Amino acid sequence: MSVEYRKACRAANKAIMESRSTFYSARIQEANTDVRRRWTAVRDVQRRPTRQLQLQLYFLLKTVTSVMPITSSTSSKIRSK
Repeated sequence: MSVEYRKACRAANKAIMESRSTFYSARIQEANTDVRRRWTAVRDVQRRPTRQLQLQLYFLLKTVTSVMPITSSTSSKIRSK
């Protein structure tokens, strides 16, 4: 890779990170008076799933595993595909 290419990549990555930082800082500042909105913004920054998403995933997995229970033979069939 050329030196110019790496410099351009670093500059682009730096601009992306600064933009992301500014965006999330503004979201947290806007939500400063509302506790629920503030914690939602903080979870977004940390990329943590919300409780609602956790419950949706839990019930989805529960439904899928009840339809097709995962056993050692099932997992070996899945791996062989």
